[in-house]
Amino acid sequence: MPKAVKWRQLLIIRMKRIFVVLLCVLSVVFETKAQSNSSNNNSQMGLPEKEPEIFLRLSDTIVEFTAAGGDKIITVYTNAPSWSLSGKFFWCTKAWSDSLLELSCKVNLSDIDRNDKFYVLAGNLSKKVEVIQRTMTLLEKGNWKGALNSVMYNVTSGYENGKYKGEIFQKKESDGYRVLKFTYMNGMGIYQYTEKDCYLGEFDMGDNCGKGIFLIGRHGDYQLPNCRDCRYFSGNWSADMKNGQGRCYDKTGKLVYQGNFTNDKPTEKYSQCHDNTCKFEYIEYSNTDKYLGETKNGKRSGLGILIFENGDAWYGEWKDDKRDGKGIILLYNGTIYSGKWKSDVQVKE
Repeated sequence: MPKAVKWRQLLIIRMKRIFVVLLCVLSVVFETKAQSNSSNNNSQMGLPEKEPEIFLRLSDTIVEFTAAGGDKIITVYTNAPSWSLSGKFFWCTKAWSDSLLELSCKVNLSDIDRNDKFYVLAGNLSKKVEVIQRTMTLLEKGNWKGALNSVMYNVTSGYENGKYKGEIFQKKESDGYRVLKFTYMNGMGIYQYTEKDCYLGEFDMGDNCGKGIFLIGRHGDYQLPNCRDCRYFSGNWSADMKNGQGRCYDKTGKLVYQGNFTNDKPTEKYSQCHDNTCKFEYIEYSNTDKYLGETKNGKRSGLGILIFENGDAWYGEWKDDKRDGKGIILLYNGTIYSGKWKSDVQVKE
């Protein structure tokens, strides 16, 4: 293509672009002028200027509290000069500023869930906010402590900082002058500390070793070391430390971590578990039996202890609501039987 022709084509394209830009600029100028004239005309004629349409939005319209209570923040989005609240209830307090509404609820010690509502008002608009707080579960109330205490009668051995019921290994050692007999926790059993914390599981010559559950039974907000919000741990141990796969549950029984541990510490990203099918629960059945341990989809699954009305108990592995794996029978009178179970039936090893 000759250079002259190519140059003319480029010039035409540029001229077209300049023309489009000029049209846009003129359009904006004329529109602004028209609006200004309209506003001036309305003002000159005594007509009120058109007010912007009021809007009202909330960051949340359903607020749920656990039984333990706490604080929740709702952001209010509106162009109204002010906004207000309508409706009162007495188990939750409200405070607000220009754009924030804070709800604060105390512990729900009643036996029923709480459910109420109020309204946020702005101009002629209103938005309903529903507030829900469930009652405390038997786990949160700590009812399991009394059930576990009933198992810890007629213990196998007592110690300065606790007591033990379970399998043992006795070993004789000589110091050169006399023969001493030592008794070690060895096999499966339960160790209850004086602070009411408890370990249920496997032992190796006195150390937590194998699969086991650790329960925080003391009062207050004490948590399992190195595991934020953890009150109940289930998983693998070695040399008295969490090592291998394990699961951490908070005071409500919610799973907060599931992963690997090394030297008592989680090695993966902590508190990022979104598996709502696994829980740690305390259940009281109509036949007066009680269960403390892990569940999956509402069925006993994982590690847990079944406690009978007379103080006898079975601890071990569960699957689909049935005893399945290693377990131990702890009779109230102190007798111990250990073995393996399959589909709720004890099998020969």
